Amino acid sequence: MLYIAALAYLFDVQGGLGLGQGQSLLRPFRPERKCVMSKVEVVDFFTRIEDFTIQLPALPRPTVEELQTRWSWIREIKSNLSPTQPVTMELGTLLHTDEEKISGNEYHSRRGSTPYLGFQQGVWLVDHQDDPELAAFRALRGKVYIDLIGLEILDWGGGRDFPDLDVVGGRWSLNWRSTENDDLSRVGRVARPCKQLFSL
Repeated sequence: MLYIAALAYLFDVQGGLGLGQGQSLLRPFRPERKCVMSKVEVVDFFTRIEDFTIQLPALPRPTVEELQTRWSWIREIKSNLSPTQPVTMELGTLLHTDEEKISGNEYHSRRGSTPYLGFQQGVWLVDHQDDPELAAFRALRGKVYIDLIGLEILDWGGGRDFPDLDVVGGRWSLNWRSTENDDLSRVGRVARPCKQLFSL
């Protein structure tokens, strides 16, 4: 200890190693800081309900200009996480088993960053609803509505909307629902790719 103290004095007070007055080679011990990776848990609220799936082809996402040719009230695309590759569609809900419905804001918060089907898949389903292999899909007409929350747009008033499939005149038709104001009820379905096709 005396030897270490002498060295400290030599290099400190007498300016050894270029240290200035009042500096010291001795530093208080600080334990090594370790990087701790926090684990982020991804909660998936989706529960599959319908017992059939539908194969959908690769489909490009729409541009805002394409949407505006039919719906001039659309100002811009806020987000679009819908897939463009071929997918297998499944239908389910984001409700818990003891819930009859949830508000639009709660509905939005439960979506997370999981990809859901969007506008282009809705157009394909409307156009192909009479295909023989889509009999189970046709059988849902008038019983449920199907939300396509992979796409969200902004209207000119600042409201947010997403496409959905509802029945008009006995046939599936593509419409829009409000993110903030339209809830998800027990008769609602959410369309997404089968889980094995994406990573959370």
